[in-house]
Amino acid sequence: MGYNSYDVGLFYDCQLESLYLGRNIQYKTGYDYEYSPFCENKTLKSVTIGNSVTSIKSYAFQNCSNLETIKFSNNLKTIGEGAFTGCSKIKELNLPSTLEKIHAYAFENCTGITEL
Repeated sequence: MGYNSYDVGLFYDCQLESLYLGRNIQYKTGYDYEYSPFCENKTLKSVTIGNSVTSIKSYAFQNCSNLETIKFSNNLKTIGEGAFTGCSKIKELNLPSTLEKIHAYAFENCTGITEL
């Protein structure tokens, strides 16, 4: 990705309201990890995962506190650890039948979910 961030994602302060993710994205995670480019974004409300995406990496949308809607692709196989942690405004999840694995804490503190 070419950026180093230890507290927030690259687009954390952008005024994004909706996002179309058209391909798998890569970033490091681990002890000396970089955050996802979208981590901590406070304006993002809607995410659409395109059909080319098979995996949502760990902490991809961590603490996107205004995220309300996620449209998953029908080719999605994996949702990484903590991918949507802290996204408390999500109310409904429509998971695709192709999903093989949801890692630990993928939806931790998503207290608004009422329908699965």
